[in-house]
Amino acid sequence: TELTFNCQGNPLKVTEFTRGIRPSDPDRFTTTYTYNLNGLVTSVTQPEGNRIDYVYDARSTGDKTIDQLFAENRIQITQISDEDRSGGTSLQSNFTYEPVYNQVLTKTDPDSNTITYYYDYQEGSDFAALAARMNMPESTVRTLLRDVPMARGDLNGDSNTAQLRGNLVRVDQPPLTTEDDTILSYRFRYNGFGQRTSKIKPDGTQDEYSYADNGYLSQIAQDTAGLNITNQYEYDAVGNLIVFVDGNRNRIEFRVNALNQVSRERLPIGAVRNILYDANNNVIQVDEPNLDNEGRAINDNPYITARYEYNILNRPIARIQEVSEGSTILTEYQYDANENLTRVVEPKGNSIAIVYDERDLPYKITKGYASADASTTIINYDGNKDKTQVRDGNGNQTNYIYDGFDRLIQIQDPRGNITRYTYNVLNKSTRIEKQGKTDSRSEESILLQDIRLFYDELGRLISKQEAILNAGEISGNHNLSYQYDVNNRLVRFVDGLGHATHMIYDGLDRLISKTDAKGNRLEYTYDANNNITRQTSLEINDVNASTTAFATSVAYDAINRPITITDNLGHTNQYRYDSRGNLIYSSDPRDLSGLDEGVNAA
Repeated sequence: TELTFNCQGNPLKVTEFTRGIRPSDPDRFTTTYTYNLNGLVTSVTQPEGNRIDYVYDARSTGDKTIDQLFAENRIQITQISDEDRSGGTSLQSNFTYEPVYNQVLTKTDPDSNTITYYYDYQEGSDFAALAARMNMPESTVRTLLRDVPMARGDLNGDSNTAQLRGNLVRVDQPPLTTEDDTILSYRFRYNGFGQRTSKIKPDGTQDEYSYADNGYLSQIAQDTAGLNITNQYEYDAVGNLIVFVDGNRNRIEFRVNALNQVSRERLPIGAVRNILYDANNNVIQVDEPNLDNEGRAINDNPYITARYEYNILNRPIARIQEVSEGSTILTEYQYDANENLTRVVEPKGNSIAIVYDERDLPYKITKGYASADASTTIINYDGNKDKTQVRDGNGNQTNYIYDGFDRLIQIQDPRGNITRYTYNVLNKSTRIEKQGKTDSRSEESILLQDIRLFYDELGRLISKQEAILNAGEISGNHNLSYQYDVNNRLVRFVDGLGHATHMIYDGLDRLISKTDAKGNRLEYTYDANNNITRQTSLEINDVNASTTAFATSVAYDAINRPITITDNLGHTNQYRYDSRGNLIYSSDPRDLSGLDEGVNAA
């Protein structure tokens, strides 16, 4: 690789030379850069010719010292496709900044959708205090803030509009195309030290954050006005996490040594994991507890040990895993001079070998290396390192084509079937077409699939049109629609036959109810660790419209592993684990003493 620099030490050209690994490759791949007088990159041109341009704030207040404060603010990014591959109109994103703390004020995407950010000082209009903070004349501050909305009032509901710390207090998503131009807003509150104390979602659900006297995060409470599920944290004097308490009050403890390395973990089930390090902070040994579900050592061996070895560059070269007392298995790793992983040798001797090209991209991947059954996959790339061709061990070849924005626009599978993708300016796929043969005996290629996708201003899929095909000809469409609530959760789905499914969520965004077009409903109950503890299926009889409930309950241990599953008849399946998470015992209802006929047994 050859690099050319300008007088400021910035690379102008990066040339990666090839050495003939692939006959179709050019002798070099070149990436070029341009800069402004401040040394900020203004363009990057990729080897395929597509380019990204950057524009920076060039405001002129008449005071160069002030102007320089904003000179590094990137206000525009433009993606320009190359002539050969095309890709449509250039994609331009724009940014504005507030001048007090140089934070992003607005982001406008290539489809002109704008996200707006509000900061605490915008709630009021104390220009004099801001001038003192910025060490500028008040008249200059007023000029700089001319395009910044001020005196916005209490944006986050904390009853304090006199803050000047630059804390983000509200984010407005792009207006949605609705009758009232709905804007989804997130609000944030802070303590006197600038630490976030609450986040309020568009539906009003609130998460709160608490801090210890030393400033470390001590608790996160989710949906405080509803479920109020909390996770707690404790730290040592230098800020290392030493205790985590989950929503179910299960406690995990960490012992941290003088080098701030976690040397011991104690799990809620009582198991203890020990960790050793070398002088370079690499983990060299992990002693995993080897206990059964009642805490007894398995085969009188209380720990299973894994040891790790490294080369001089701190790359792992061996993993020696104990499988039973006195017995271990070895996994080895090898690297090339560029530190790319070139070979993995598994405990039974089977191995994977990887050959890299001049740009350190995987070229050949051989499974079963050096064996009679070796299978090699060959991968080719374009100048921008996009994968263009994959040939598997049987010689089957898949081809990939990209547009001038490096978006995948076509896949040709080994049978010659072609899938094409079309995109909008936000890089969302808007159409998927598949052309190919109906079976192995067919010679004619016909349309196999045609899907069109539509999105709202937030990039959410709102409708899908699936073509109805008859021997490759479109005879109609299935139209599917998607509806979301203010928290971006899917609440209604209508399938191609017009059947609607409705979803309801709790304050933690967990699905709690799903009702189909006939009124059949699934209900979910969760514990404080987001484990499903009960699923109830309410089925409507098509004949007499009566409703029958079928419930399944699940119980978990202290580290969220299911230990019992009980169906609506009371039949229970049980599960037990060792301290390493391996399932060591399971039983269905008939494995219990006697014959389990459920709660209704005579």
